[in-house]
Amino acid sequence: MMETIAKTKRIPEIDHFIKHFLLPQSYLRKFSEIVQDNFYDTDEEPIKFFSERLSAYNRKYNAHVKYLYGATKIVFIIPSSKYVLKIPLFQPSGLNYLDREIELYKEMDELGFSSFFVKTFYYKRARGVNYYLQERIRATAFELEEEEAEDNNNNNNNSISYNPSKESISFVNSLYNKSYESFCARNMFYRSWVAAAYDKYGEDKVYNFILYLSENFPGRAAKVIKPIEYMINDMHENNYGYDYDNNPVIIDYSGYEEDY
Repeated sequence: MMETIAKTKRIPEIDHFIKHFLLPQSYLRKFSEIVQDNFYDTDEEPIKFFSERLSAYNRKYNAHVKYLYGATKIVFIIPSSKYVLKIPLFQPSGLNYLDREIELYKEMDELGFSSFFVKTFYYKRARGVNYYLQERIRATAFELEEEEAEDNNNNNNNSISYNPSKESISFVNSLYNKSYESFCARNMFYRSWVAAAYDKYGEDKVYNFILYLSENFPGRAAKVIKPIEYMINDMHENNYGYDYDNNPVIIDYSGYEEDY
């Protein structure tokens, strides 16, 4: 196990789920293969296994656990917990993207950018499966956009309330007019998220962060072995959002570099 992986105390609701959900490594491996072959095929047995097993768990324990998955990991959302449970999918390259996420956080911390990220921790290993934790956030940028649309339709005001400063709006407009830096900003973040980051972290830190990403964003076509700083290349509105203090943060930042 990597030395950079941080352990945390035992968490009863997480341990209960791991113990009673009974995820076998064989299904996780098959699930990984299906995701790599056909990301949108939800009829395969291992994916049914996840849905049916989770439904059975929720019925038995009167729980409301949900799960999401992408090309590199599965995330279980346990309503009673302040954490989400993350599991890396098996990759042809052998890369564990959650170990990569931990390594990348350390790199960002050394560069002074860790405040933009929610830290990922290694938690435990059970039945051949590695489990990781990350603190839950209030909403992703995509979820917030949907909340705002629903509130507007229903004349409600339950979503995150944020009024960007005039300075942040001016900064964002200036940033997006710069062809070099804006390539990264436009392809990664909503303007509203960058404005919130400006108001939270300050102009210098946000500009230096965007500039850093721009300089280390060569694109998928580059046939090079990328060091750790090149790995933030799969950013979209479900990978960043706002924590429970309304701070703009990034939650999924391990990148994506598989070639199937």
